[in-house]
Amino acid sequence: MRQLALRQLATRLFAALLLLALSSPRAADAARVVAIGDIHGAYDPLVEILQAAGLVDEELAWSGGDATLVQLGDFTDRGPRVRAVMDLLMRLQQEAPAAGGRVEVLLGNHEALNLVGERRDVSHLTLLEFSSESSGAALEEEYRAVVRAARARARATGSPRPVSDASARETWMRGHPPGTLAYLESLLPDGHYGRWLRSLPTVTVIDGLLFLHAGLRPELATRSPDEINRQVWDEVRQLDACRQALGGAGYLTLTSTTSDLVRIGFAMLDQFAAARDAGKLGADQEDLFATLGSCVDYENWYLFSPEGPLWFRGYADPRPDRGDRGSYGWTDAEGLPAIARILTAQGVRHVIVGHNTGSDGAIRVRFGGRAFLIDTGMLSEVYGGKPSALEIVDGVFTAIYADRREELWT
Repeated sequence: MRQLALRQLATRLFAALLLLALSSPRAADAARVVAIGDIHGAYDPLVEILQAAGLVDEELAWSGGDATLVQLGDFTDRGPRVRAVMDLLMRLQQEAPAAGGRVEVLLGNHEALNLVGERRDVSHLTLLEFSSESSGAALEEEYRAVVRAARARARATGSPRPVSDASARETWMRGHPPGTLAYLESLLPDGHYGRWLRSLPTVTVIDGLLFLHAGLRPELATRSPDEINRQVWDEVRQLDACRQALGGAGYLTLTSTTSDLVRIGFAMLDQFAAARDAGKLGADQEDLFATLGSCVDYENWYLFSPEGPLWFRGYADPRPDRGDRGSYGWTDAEGLPAIARILTAQGVRHVIVGHNTGSDGAIRVRFGGRAFLIDTGMLSEVYGGKPSALEIVDGVFTAIYADRREELWT
């Protein structure tokens, strides 16, 4: 009996270690890896390149066998069919394991913006995908809540009372077409897409390849993928908590922007700090004060910082035409030693990123084959590019386009 118990314990331990390995950002080796860059709601081009890469069949079911698909984020915003793109990626994530495959979807800066309630780049056509789930009555109720919250913010900050006449209402309604509420609700922490988005990593390593949306700068390269992913997830949770706390206090609503949160958050922090110094801070205010305090340095977070892994553009082609804003990306002389440091620190051979759309719609190879830039402007009506994928098999890097394949590096 003792030996049987030991064998059972060993079996459970092995299973637990196997599950940990499969869920780790440093995944087990894959025979074939296919990476796809920024999609931005370009559903038909996405389907086209998935089929060209042999990852889905005519019915859009997974047909990639034991291949690993990595999508590098920025599948939301700008384009018309964000919902269809998310539904397809979520379904393929569920289907691929049955054939021994895997689908890894990463966060990009546009997913980060959506998660914190910023919808400046959301296409009205994307909102139409959600319009059947909205109602005029719900929109009217939201507008009334917006007016109440704006008045509460004005009182708290000493600002003028906001205008809420017929003209203001009409302007607000134009800015919140049918589908807006359903879209935002779906992105909440307990929403259908919100739950999924909050589970996605920022960085993953497969077969000695580092994948992320934008790039790591050398100063961050000593942080492991696990640490980077936890940092982003923690930042999202902190902002969720701040929005929820201020919403519960009547200062924010579902459609409140990040700017609303920042303005009222800093105003409340100043008031609470003064009350605390005067010994007049109530117990309920202590909790809100602590919650808001955790968000005060948001500009330096990975979610927002131009130097963070969701936004960094150092790997891009140099753009000296940017004048006093500096060059767009590293020159070869700047980038070669920097990339070498990053790859060594991460223990990888190559890095694959999106985020930086090229001018010719082609995958670019930089820094002596150490970096691959695979955002080819799939949303052609905005970026003028075309769909593409990067295939890696036995150390051979091949660009896949709808009409051809091109070996890039070996």
